[in-house]
Amino acid sequence: MVRRVRLLHLFGVSNVEIENLCAGSQAVSNWLGKFKDSPATYQKYGRGVCMFFKWLREVKGLKLSPEEFLDQLAQKRASVKPSERCWGKSLVLQFSRDNPALVGRSDSTILTSYIVPLRRFCGDNEVELSTEQSFMGTVKRKFSEPAYTVDLAKKVLAALAQRERAICMCMLQSGQSIAQVLGDLNLQCKHILSEIELGKERLRIDFKERKGNNFPYHSFISTDAITEIKKWLPQRERIIDATGKGSDLLFITETGESLMPRFFVVEYCHRLQRHGLWTGPLSVRSHMFRKIFETEASPPDRGISKEYVVFMLGHSSASMVVKKQDMPGGTYDNAPRIYLDVVEREYVKLEKWINIYSGRPASNGLAGLPPKQQDMLKLLADTLSSDPRKAEKFTRFLTDL
Repeated sequence: MVRRVRLLHLFGVSNVEIENLCAGSQAVSNWLGKFKDSPATYQKYGRGVCMFFKWLREVKGLKLSPEEFLDQLAQKRASVKPSERCWGKSLVLQFSRDNPALVGRSDSTILTSYIVPLRRFCGDNEVELSTEQSFMGTVKRKFSEPAYTVDLAKKVLAALAQRERAICMCMLQSGQSIAQVLGDLNLQCKHILSEIELGKERLRIDFKERKGNNFPYHSFISTDAITEIKKWLPQRERIIDATGKGSDLLFITETGESLMPRFFVVEYCHRLQRHGLWTGPLSVRSHMFRKIFETEASPPDRGISKEYVVFMLGHSSASMVVKKQDMPGGTYDNAPRIYLDVVEREYVKLEKWINIYSGRPASNGLAGLPPKQQDMLKLLADTLSSDPRKAEKFTRFLTDL
C-alpha cells in the first residue's frame, strides 16, 4: 500500500506543476491558452500533458521539454523506418498502459483525459502523432449506463435535500448540465426571482455558450422547477441573514458562498449512497437529468422538433440531425433570435412530459389573448419588473379598484 501511494504521488500532477509547465513552455502555454474560457477542459488537458512529460522524465529518463519532444517527433515521423515513425505513438501507449496512476481507470477515461490531450497538443503544433485514428483499439466503458427514466428521477429527487432537489429539477427542465445550472442560471438570480414574483410559470434562461463552443442559446424552466426553487428560497434567506452576506446567486453554500459543481456532486453522491440508490459511477449520476430532458422530447408522436431540442441543449452542431451551419441558431438559421417565441413553442410541447409532478403545461395567462394584447401585456410586465417603484404603484392602483 505504501508503494502504491508513492507511485501515485510520483505520477500525479498538481495545479502548480501545470502552471510551471506553461511558464516554461511557449508551445504548451499557447495551446492551453485556447481553453482558458473552459476551466474544466483547461484542467483536463493540462493534467494529461503535464503528467505525460513528468512520466517521460521520471520513468523513461527522457528529459525533454515539450518543444524538444515535438522536434524529435517531427524528425522521426519523417523517417522511412516504421520503428522510428511509431516512436511517439509507442511512448503514449506505454504511458497509458504502464502508469500506476491510471490503474483502475476505464479505457474511455484514459483516452479522453490523457491520450486525446496529447494527440491534440501534437496536432495543434503541426506534428502528427499517428495516422491511425484509434490506436487504442476498441474502447469500452468500464460501467454500462442504465436507461434513465422519470420514475428513477423521482426516486432520486425524493432522497435529496431541498437545495440539491431544486438544482436537479432545473437541470431536468432546462436540459442543462450541472456546470450550466451553477454557472449561467445561478447568475440570473435577480431575473428568476422577479419573474417568480410576477407569477410566471415558465422562465427563459439564457446561456452564453457550452464547453467553449461560442454558441449562445436559451432554454426554459417550468412549473415543477419553479415550485422547488420557491421551497429553497426560505433556506437561502436564512443563510443570508445568518452570514450577513448579500448574494446575487440563486444557489449558495451554508456559508453564503457560490456553490461549485464539484461540491454539489460530492453531496449528491453521499446522500444517494446513504439511501442505497448509488450502485456505481453511472447508476444515478446528476447528468441523467439532462439526458431525461432529451429522452422525453424524443418520441416522434409528441411532435417536438429535434433540431430545437438540440438547440436548447446547447449543441452547436448535430451532424446526424442537421448540418452545423443549418442548425437553429447557426450560421444560416437565426430564427431563435429573430422569432423570439419559436423555441418556446417547441418547449411548450415538451412541458407536460417534464413537469413530472404537476403533469401539465405551464400557463402564463396569455395563451388565449390576441397576439397584440399579448405583446402589450409582456411590455407592461417588462416595465414593472425593471422598476420596483412603478410595480409598487401599479399594485396599489389594482388594490384600490
